[in-house]
Amino acid sequence: MHKDLSEFDKGQIVMARRQGQSISKTAALVGCFRSAVVRIYQKWSKEGTVVNRRQGHGRPRLIDARGERRLARVGRSNRRAAVAQLAQEVDSGSDRKVSEYTVRRSLLRMGLHSCRPVRVPMLTPVHRRKLQQWTREHQNCSRTPISITRHFLVSVMAALIKLISPWRFDRFVRAAFIPCVQLHSTASVMGASVEDFNTAKEKLGTLKKDPGNEATQGPCNTPKPGMLDFVNKVKWDAWKSLGSVSQEEARQQYVDLVTSLVGAEPPAVAAQPTGSSKAFQTLLVTTENNITTISLNRPDKKNAITVEMYNELIEALDLAGKDDSVITVMTGSGDYYCSGNDLNNFTKIPEGGVEEMAKKSGELLRRYVKAYIDFPKPLIGVINGPAVGVSVTLLGLFDVVYATERATFHTPFSQLGQSPEGCSSYVFPKVMGAAKASEMLLFNKKLTATQACELGLVTEVFPESSFQSEVWTRLKAYAKLPKNSLALSKQLIRGVEKEKLHAVNDAEVERLVERWLSDECMQAIMTFFQAKSKL
Repeated sequence: MHKDLSEFDKGQIVMARRQGQSISKTAALVGCFRSAVVRIYQKWSKEGTVVNRRQGHGRPRLIDARGERRLARVGRSNRRAAVAQLAQEVDSGSDRKVSEYTVRRSLLRMGLHSCRPVRVPMLTPVHRRKLQQWTREHQNCSRTPISITRHFLVSVMAALIKLISPWRFDRFVRAAFIPCVQLHSTASVMGASVEDFNTAKEKLGTLKKDPGNEATQGPCNTPKPGMLDFVNKVKWDAWKSLGSVSQEEARQQYVDLVTSLVGAEPPAVAAQPTGSSKAFQTLLVTTENNITTISLNRPDKKNAITVEMYNELIEALDLAGKDDSVITVMTGSGDYYCSGNDLNNFTKIPEGGVEEMAKKSGELLRRYVKAYIDFPKPLIGVINGPAVGVSVTLLGLFDVVYATERATFHTPFSQLGQSPEGCSSYVFPKVMGAAKASEMLLFNKKLTATQACELGLVTEVFPESSFQSEVWTRLKAYAKLPKNSLALSKQLIRGVEKEKLHAVNDAEVERLVERWLSDECMQAIMTFFQAKSKL
């Protein structure tokens, strides 16, 4: 396969090799011997004489490997330097001058990614790690604006009140409160005692909803702490922006703020199952017309399941299985049925470390799925919106599943570096076939309600406009059927495979604990939080 190679062919060889193509594939692409590919690429690497029709292609980089090492040293010496400053330092003492664009492209190639214009400080890997750590701790804060919640500010004040001098603390209080909230200053402003202050700190812990991001930045005329030092930057702004007040007045303002936040909290709505005095914080449980209804009640978080909700669901299912109702219904509040696990569960590392967290989470999941496997009555899912993760995999353990037409079903396990649970690794292939189950569990395919119904995961799909009325008409008719007949019939249908389901549950939990401790899973969850922080 010998032929004379044109300059264009030589340029193609260089381009293919630089993009990582193998010698054999490059030779096949151009139609020449492998030795020719080696010879031409080596010649280009040493002399830089091979070019193709695209102007500038094939020439040696202005910043070669040696230049990259020098650029890295310059960057490490001043991590706050802008790209323009780095370019100026690289040019000094060198015969060849490079532009800011060339420096920035070299930084990107070296992995020092910058999300900002070339004349502002670059975002180094160290900054990125700090940003990821801060994002995990403060999910409601944005990357770009310096914005701290009132709830967070009040917590900081409580921690600092005995550590800083009174005049600095008073300044911090005044700056943090204005214009976040309108405080009521009356003649009793000096009347807050230490006991009132301690009571206010205890009330702060009862808040269930973050008040929101409302604190703002003050004027900046002198050097501030670094852009990633969020707490010190806010304290600097607070102390700089306003004059002093007395320590007593600061304490009174603290008490007033906490009182206003507690007063603004909506009252907790918790229903009690029949025959139980237990009130649930994350669920709505009611029994009416022989139907026990369990509603996931975190609509502002799309009904994401927290550790507390897991425990409450286990208890609610246990109570529903023992009460006098005929059937049990599971549904969600708001627009979502359930968005799966609340990934903030992964950010709360206990004192025992990640291993202890994974072990406890695995045992909790085992008990949770077991509650569905052993549930004695007909269990009906009323899927009122999108469902994600464990809320989807458990549907195979329901007896009937009704869904609105706008519902979707998504199991993004591999996307988060995890594996299936809820006995779905056994039930899904049995219900919908191995190929379709693999497409959903392995490759994260999202199903519409109609597709899920065709595959046997959903019993029937209803129009959104008539979904609730049609479904509940049927449920009320089911609830009039003989209770014992339904329960015993379910035992005949489900009892045959109950031991198999428990074994599958144990195997899935063991695999999940392994996945939670893997670097792959940690990196996938970190990527999720990093992408979330950009929104």
